Amino acid sequence: MLSESGIRRLRAWTALASLFIDNELGPGDYEHVAGTLTELGYTAGEAEFLLRQEVAPVFAANLWVPAGEWTPWDEGDVYRIMNRNLPRSVLGRLSHRVMVRLARRQADAIWSVLGPLLPSRTDFSAQSSKAH
Repeated sequence: MLSESGIRRLRAWTALASLFIDNELGPGDYEHVAGTLTELGYTAGEAEFLLRQEVAPVFAANLWVPAGEWTPWDEGDVYRIMNRNLPRSVLGRLSHRVMVRLARRQADAIWSVLGPLLPSRTDFSAQSSKAH
């Protein structure tokens, strides 16, 4: 059973993983992910960390194969894939660092579109205070 913060993180991972589907992405795809991350309470900096350090190293490989996954992963798939790929040993951490570097180009391309759609910490604080 996942904690509330674990469920929140899983939903963010699932949204970000959808950007690594082997299909042409449009502005609406990025806006949907940005809306999900904002709704979950993530700032741009937090979302960038999740993208670059957690999701891209695991899902970018889908874009490197001739016939990658074309349909979005559901939360159950993302949970299993992420758990299988989270670094748990010294070798796992080393392998993860290599994947972070290999996925950098895809993460950069995604972030160049997604980043500007997300609130900064200041923007998020202002939105939160307006909501209360």
